[in-house]
Amino acid sequence: MATDVYGRRKMFSSGIVFLFLVPIGGIVLFFLYDFCANIYYQNKLDNETKEVMGAILEREGLENIDEMKEFAIKVFEEYKIDEENFSLTQVDDYYILTAYHRHVSVVGELSFGLLRTKKKTVSSSYKGYYNEYKEAVVEKYAEENLNEDLGNDGDILIK
Repeated sequence: MATDVYGRRKMFSSGIVFLFLVPIGGIVLFFLYDFCANIYYQNKLDNETKEVMGAILEREGLENIDEMKEFAIKVFEEYKIDEENFSLTQVDDYYILTAYHRHVSVVGELSFGLLRTKKKTVSSSYKGYYNEYKEAVVEKYAEENLNEDLGNDGDILIK
């Protein structure tokens, strides 16, 4: 025969706690998903941009910036990035490749854009150049360095 653990007391629990925990937990999960998706897309775009910049510099026969852009379009097609979502510029003796990716924010969609924007954008910039041994070097390009490359009128100096 089973023993009565609670000593013949009836245990009741209220369901009000669950009425608060479920919606709050759902909201926390949506924010967590947005945060993780943003990190995922940023890392993915960083890797793709770095690979494309390396492929451009290691490709022989590309003599000017227009040929490099055409080659970048072909390589970015493999990653399903459109021509409008990247730019390749030449500044002095190095090249800057910047790519953008837009994705939907779940919190922004559910809040109709009141809490966050509906579309989030991540960007990645890499600088590529040849060192003194004519080897391709690809580095992360920080946005702070953009001010050094600007001319007096605010345009990037392209040579």
